[in-house]
Amino acid sequence: MALTGLEIYKLLPQTNCKECGYPTCLAFAMKLAAKQAELAACPYVSEESQTQLAESAAPPIRLVTLKGRSGEAKANAGCIRIGRKLAKSPNSRRRRRKAARSGRFSLGSSASR
Repeated sequence: MALTGLEIYKLLPQTNCKECGYPTCLAFAMKLAAKQAELAACPYVSEESQTQLAESAAPPIRLVTLKGRSGEAKANAGCIRIGRKLAKSPNSRRRRRKAARSGRFSLGSSASR
């Protein structure tokens, strides 16, 4: 889940040093929340804060259960491996369905769309 500007501000060092290019840490936090600035611009942010901010910026991943001839497997939703190609685009829906019917899918995919 994305953090708000104030939640990001609480994780910053709050020194208002201006080394990031913004007048205050709050202004920098608001730009981070709007994805208009990079965290690397702050030289004083702690490793713990960097980790926490990186985790909150990651998109949520939904796990799905795939059923095939060889049994069940848990995988991330969003892409399917067909042979050597990775099909992610909505245009590949036909290929995904065909692969799901034939049982040729691998982990990291969702066969139903």
